[in-house]
Amino acid sequence: MADVTKTSALIGLVCTACGSQYAADQMHGSCPNCGKVLFCQYDLDSLREQLTVAELARRPRGVWRWYELLPLADERDIVTLGEGDTSLLACDRLSRQLGVGQLRIKDEGCNPTGSSRARGVAVAVSVARQYGIAAVSIPSLGNSADAVAAYAARAGLESYVFVPDVASITHLATTVAAGAYTYRIKAKELENNQQVRAHSKRFGWFDLSHLREPYRLEGEKTLGYELAEAYNWQLPDALIYPLTSVIGLAAIWKGWAELEALGWISSYRPRVFGIQAVGCAPLSRAFESGGESSEPWAEREMETIYNCLHSTNPVGSYLALRLVRESGGQIITVGDEEIATSQLDLARCEGIFASPKGAMALAGLKRLVSDGLIDGEASVVLVNPASGLKEPQVISLSDLPPTLSQ
Repeated sequence: MADVTKTSALIGLVCTACGSQYAADQMHGSCPNCGKVLFCQYDLDSLREQLTVAELARRPRGVWRWYELLPLADERDIVTLGEGDTSLLACDRLSRQLGVGQLRIKDEGCNPTGSSRARGVAVAVSVARQYGIAAVSIPSLGNSADAVAAYAARAGLESYVFVPDVASITHLATTVAAGAYTYRIKAKELENNQQVRAHSKRFGWFDLSHLREPYRLEGEKTLGYELAEAYNWQLPDALIYPLTSVIGLAAIWKGWAELEALGWISSYRPRVFGIQAVGCAPLSRAFESGGESSEPWAEREMETIYNCLHSTNPVGSYLALRLVRESGGQIITVGDEEIATSQLDLARCEGIFASPKGAMALAGLKRLVSDGLIDGEASVVLVNPASGLKEPQVISLSDLPPTLSQ
């Protein structure tokens, strides 16, 4: 960290649904009043006079250079592996092929644990250490479990992670190597698993599940900060985001609102397009029907082969639906074949081996361009949440070239 001691501008927490407010000097989970998502609040009026763009530019890169806008009282409790400030890659060849003005990909696979989850978990684990928490837990399809295992190990905390029985060897190797108590359970029983939450409550583990605590979102919002900075405190015309969970998109939107309050960006926002797999699309269905929140996607309806896309009832769905509508965007679906083709297209055209989620976003962008929803002059940012190396089993090896003979 920098030599000058920084102070968080955190002043409290507020429920995004019922508006209840809570003290900043206590650790929180979901809203005790209604069970919905809590957001951290900062004294942005005072911070406007203290934090400048010039001061920010002098700091070492990474999530923690935004310290005043993060919910940690003492910077000595920071847990870091060098997360944040990932590559924003100009994809000129792909832009020409698609017919968009400028396509850039925010490649979150560059983070220490190979996904955007490193940002949020770094902050949440730091807060847990600040409050003397001894153990953290999470049910996860993979990426969050990897991050929790690694950052808990870095902090000297115990971690308990619950992953699907079909989790890739990469995920399992990451959690086991980091010393996490790793449990495999049936994939259909993983999401919103009440037994896992009961264990967390019984044994005093801090539950780091998506949007069931307010701190991970604070780390993930730094992606939105970085995008604004990269565009010289402007924003692109469109944001393409794979919506398997709500936390990342809600975090970016919150981050932009804070930058506007600081006077660093205007009220302008990109059109936001959320992408889901047609075989598991609760948010898309809710968007099309005009719903304010999503309904659970029935197991019998599940048709996608990509296990990492099996998010049947995302927590905080009302946040994503609200912001997509506010932006004038849409939530659309794409099929498995489109995802597979896009994963190879991105790797072969730009050298980026994206996760199935990132490939799903590209497939969605292709559809949006084809349907005329994004024009040929638009500047577009597509978020790839994780490295394709996290889910290597989705690439078919049936067409490998023959072994070279001596």
